[in-house]
Amino acid sequence: MESSGAAAFRAGISLPEDLEKHYADITSEFCVRQKGYKQHKKKGVSTEPMFLCVARDLLKFEEKRYNLATSLLLPELPSDSSEPVSGVPPYIILNIMLPGYDAPNPVWGKSRTDGPGWSLVFYLLMTEQTRTELQDLPNASAGVRLLQRFVTDDSTDMRERLKLIASLVNPEEVNLGAVVRKLVVDYNMKPVLTRPQHEFFTDGSRYFEIDIDVHLFGYIPRSALGTLRANTPSLIFDLGLTVEGKDDDELPETMMCIVRAPTIHGSCVLLVDVDQQNTHYAACVHVACVVGDAFTLNVICTRGFISLFVQIILI
Repeated sequence: MESSGAAAFRAGISLPEDLEKHYADITSEFCVRQKGYKQHKKKGVSTEPMFLCVARDLLKFEEKRYNLATSLLLPELPSDSSEPVSGVPPYIILNIMLPGYDAPNPVWGKSRTDGPGWSLVFYLLMTEQTRTELQDLPNASAGVRLLQRFVTDDSTDMRERLKLIASLVNPEEVNLGAVVRKLVVDYNMKPVLTRPQHEFFTDGSRYFEIDIDVHLFGYIPRSALGTLRANTPSLIFDLGLTVEGKDDDELPETMMCIVRAPTIHGSCVLLVDVDQQNTHYAACVHVACVVGDAFTLNVICTRGFISLFVQIILI
């Protein structure tokens, strides 16, 4: 799905950080299918991911927001790295939309698939190794060839191969109930196909956006996430994406990306009407948000109260 739009905020504005430390903190080893998987069902640790995280955002919305790329400014790239290679843009944007409300009971509750929540956004830049392999596609690794097909082939068969792997790094430090703990143990580091709760967007040149809509997940996983919300300041998650390889010519799989999720707590940037360059939290609070070359305005929510903090960022 192609899209275009005016930029409204700078990628990474909510979480200015040291990305070297970000990667140093990641301890999870992500295992993927190896050649001969149909016969032996063996997995092994993936080689280096094809994209590296260069910025993250934690954004709070009153309604879920698709295709964030139309409302942001991506970091500038050198001219020799700014063009797509074999149809693959230099940036992949991963937008994981998390509900901030309880999942309604499917028996007597009214269905709800939108409302207040967060977007965990990761801005992923193609590595030089991936770029080099894409320039010589016939001799590229199986993982890079599969990535190229996934991005350029919008058929159902290819787009439904996207897998998300989540690793809760510190389950022993989190107060979980028996049911949720069993779910965590059973599904920790287990790949999950994101279909059909995903959407894809691209401008055809600079970015390919993957939106995973957790609002549409089933009752049980959403209820488990609701239980986890009480522990969010303590949760440490590593996340990974890969494309499912089936036959040996598509194996071994390679991780598309490996990232650490930011902690969801009382403070996050709130961007509700980014298309109009406005920010608001409640009907009685409206603050103009100018985002450009001069300054940005962060709206910070802390423990249910509203406080405003103007942060001047010279660009």
